[in-house]
Parts: sequence; structure tokens; C-alpha cells
Amino acid sequence: MTKIAIRKIAVAVAAFFVSALPALSSNYGPRTLIGDVYQQTSTTESPDGINLASCDNVSHCYIVFQPVLGQRQIIIEHASCWVFSSDATAKLGQVELKSRRDTEIQFRNTFLIPYDANGFSWLVSGTVLHPLDTTDRPLMFFQFDKVGLNISAECTISGHVVTP
Repeated sequence: MTKIAIRKIAVAVAAFFVSALPALSSNYGPRTLIGDVYQQTSTTESPDGINLASCDNVSHCYIVFQPVLGQRQIIIEHASCWVFSSDATAKLGQVELKSRRDTEIQFRNTFLIPYDANGFSWLVSGTVLHPLDTTDRPLMFFQFDKVGLNISAECTISGHVVTP
């Protein structure tokens, strides 16, 4: 198989996922707490980090997580995402793990490095130390270098409880 044929297949697969993910845009994955280990997955999109809506025709997007189970303090130690863009030439330049308290995004940012998987999709995975207070809600923020994009992502965070 030629490189061009492989690229066309990769682009077709990525386009399929980009078109399929908006239907999943308001889904929170399970919040799991086993002992003091916490994990949560989300595909819930927001263009502003507050209001839940799809990230269509934008340059940036947030993935919103549910508040931590039982209003516990958590230290997030790992974050990972698979991010999709509707334009293979768009570059994902900024990825941040953030915190939201009520409707205010806190000035607490943890930066992550994106890796281009095939033009349409980006992988983000890294070790972090990001504190969440009892009423904080975690957010992942993605900023691309182009406007007018449809952006989707699936992200997982994990860490440890620091209060009983």
C-alpha cells in the first residue's frame, strides 16, 4: 500500500470519528472512586467552559467534567485526551487542564503538550499535579490556530483524594 493510500484511509477514519462524536457531545463518563484513587471520563463539550453546547464553528473548545464525587479534594495526577478537528491543517497549539467553581474559571492552569496523530486528530497525555477543591469542576481547554472548526474530544483525568 502506498503512503498516499494509507493517508487517505487515515483521513477517512478520522472524518468518520469527527462526524460521529458531536452526537456524543453531552456525555459524562463514569466517575470512579476506589479507595483514594479517582478517575473520570468526559466528552461533554462547551464553547465557553460554562454552557454545555457543541463546539462547532470555533477555534477553541472545553471538555467539561462532573464535580468530584462526594465533594472531596482531589489532586489530578494524569490527564489524557483524544482531540478531533474538522480541518487536517489546523494545529492544536494550547491544551490546559483548568478548574471551574460555579460559573467562574479559576486562575489555576496546568499545561499539556499535544501530539499530532494524523492531522485530524491529536493525542494529549501527561503527568500533572492539579488540585481540585471540594466544589471545583475540572475542564480541559483546547485552542487551535484556525477559526471555523468543529472540535470534539474524549478526555480522562485521574488522581488521588487528599481529604476523606
